[in-house]
Amino acid sequence: MIRILPRRSNDISYLTDDPAREIEGVRDGEAMWWWRAEGGVGRVEDILRGSSRGTLLGYDVIVAAPRPVSCLLAVGTREEQQGVVRAHRLAVDATLTYLETSAARVRRTILGDTELLPTSVGNVASFTHGINRLGDPHLHDHVLLAARARDYDRSIDGRTLYDHVAAADSVYRGVLRASIRAETGRRSWRSFQGVEYVEGVDEGLRALWSGHNADRDPKKMWTRADARGQWQRDLERYEEAPQMLPPVRSDEHLHEHAFRSALDGQVRVYRHDLVRAWMDAATFGSTLPDLEASLDHHYPELRGHRPRDLNWISLARARSIRDVERSGPRALRPDHQRSREVFARSRDDTVRERSW
Repeated sequence: MIRILPRRSNDISYLTDDPAREIEGVRDGEAMWWWRAEGGVGRVEDILRGSSRGTLLGYDVIVAAPRPVSCLLAVGTREEQQGVVRAHRLAVDATLTYLETSAARVRRTILGDTELLPTSVGNVASFTHGINRLGDPHLHDHVLLAARARDYDRSIDGRTLYDHVAAADSVYRGVLRASIRAETGRRSWRSFQGVEYVEGVDEGLRALWSGHNADRDPKKMWTRADARGQWQRDLERYEEAPQMLPPVRSDEHLHEHAFRSALDGQVRVYRHDLVRAWMDAATFGSTLPDLEASLDHHYPELRGHRPRDLNWISLARARSIRDVERSGPRALRPDHQRSREVFARSRDDTVRERSW
């Protein structure tokens, strides 16, 4: 889940004062890590910078792992806990890369004509935490983004940023699914109904640590010992539930029905709609380079930066790929050669079908 909260104050003591000791020892380094640090980084508080034309200083982008992933912080081995945190940070990195590439725009209007200009963000810091106010395992990051674009004395267009939130969430979850298997050896998948699962984590744990509470408890600084003690007491009332088994599907295939249904009802299909549909249909996840290569191959007309009124295709065109399930990039593949071979077969089959 991704939430973007606007910030008009550079007081981030709620982050800098919390060392997140609850996952100390299974997290590489400190709670704070730099996604981008250029030009002699100063204080973290100086990241939030607005333009001279507004009061908005930046955004707090909250990136939270699905509940079964967080459960591994309490029930997984030490190596699995370390792998989960690494996988989460890899997925956060991919999400920020996607947001900067696709959603970082400044809006300029000249004589009534409005255009969105590509830009980039300034220095970016993130804070990794592993628990919520209830004491439940809850792996998440707080990412601080400046409102001001790095290349202009203008704010990053908020409307464009929010347009891409759903797609960015799908990118995070898709990369996370692929990274969990690479880092822990457990398979992670997404069901047709949109529920995330991790192999070996049953539904009893999801119910035990639901993360839901009517009251907003005060923030508490947990130590590693406190967190593990809380989780152990929770497990004493844990009742084992049936485990969900991974679907019998090839890792390199998309779920064709999930892809098509994700686009139902849309008149105009933008690239970020395809990003969301494609990543959600990648049952066992994918990497960001594979995703971009797939979309560039199948939808070349949506490559590059184009005006929003031209950067869309029809629903019929978006769903025109024959046998979508054979077109998906293989998760965890270090190169795209096999993916290109699958794309070529799918394209050739489509050409032959039309020739008849």
